[in-house]
Amino acid sequence: MNTMRSVTAPAKKQKPTEIADTQFPEIINVLHSLQKRNKTKPRVPKRGDRIGFSFSTRDRYLFTLQTVQSLDAEGGYDLIWNDGSTEPGVPAMAENFKFKNAKLVEINRGVTGGAERAVCFGLSRLLELGYDYVGLIENDLVFRPGWFSGLMKLFSQGAADGIVCGSATAT
Repeated sequence: MNTMRSVTAPAKKQKPTEIADTQFPEIINVLHSLQKRNKTKPRVPKRGDRIGFSFSTRDRYLFTLQTVQSLDAEGGYDLIWNDGSTEPGVPAMAENFKFKNAKLVEINRGVTGGAERAVCFGLSRLLELGYDYVGLIENDLVFRPGWFSGLMKLFSQGAADGIVCGSATAT
């Protein structure tokens, strides 16, 4: 059974980390502890930073097409397409889709073994290729126009609040 927790917005305007401090103080403490241990410093994304996403697919042609079309509404990032399909449609799409904004830099086929394997493979490839910011995308999302610029603002906001993080947002 799925349960949903309702959170009431605070009366005064608060920074997201102030809200998180109030509702989930242990998360902020863990993030700060990990950053200190790994000597990671928060910073705002800057011109020239390389941003890459691992795009995981496995069949579901129509879902994948919707995701790719909505992803391509904005540019400024690279895409590594990791496919584990058993049917021919999605691999053919990976080869033939004409991106207008996003930059497809690599197609990897045969990425099977479940979601965890796809995540690990995709992140490893992005890090091997030297990206400054990395993210994961699966083929069951549809992005709103402005999704990428909004994401970059979240990175900047996190750095301003002293946290090194990305953000997962439902779109």
